Amino acid sequence: MRKRKKRFFNWKTIIVLIYLIGVSLFLFFNKYGYKTYLTLENKQKSLEKIKTELIQKKETLKRELELQNASSPFFIEMIARERLRMAKEGEYIYYISKTKKKSEK
Repeated sequence: MRKRKKRFFNWKTIIVLIYLIGVSLFLFFNKYGYKTYLTLENKQKSLEKIKTELIQKKETLKRELELQNASSPFFIEMIARERLRMAKEGEYIYYISKTKKKSEK
């Protein structure tokens, strides 16, 4: 009788290994794979960082604009009329109440 030489890998294990390698490569490198996920996640973090920087810049520009407008006579008059409820001589200010009367049943 012939002795069969026992192989370290038989055909079934080779096919299974090729299949697993193929599936893992597909999952990693396809259009919606893990590599794409990591790239998009890094891009999202950088965009969020840029967003916070732009919000801070917007706030500083808004404060600068208010400071520039604070010296103009038109802005001073507008603030006096709206916030302080001031009026020029001869002008009348009318206040309209926002409360509604309850209807009787």
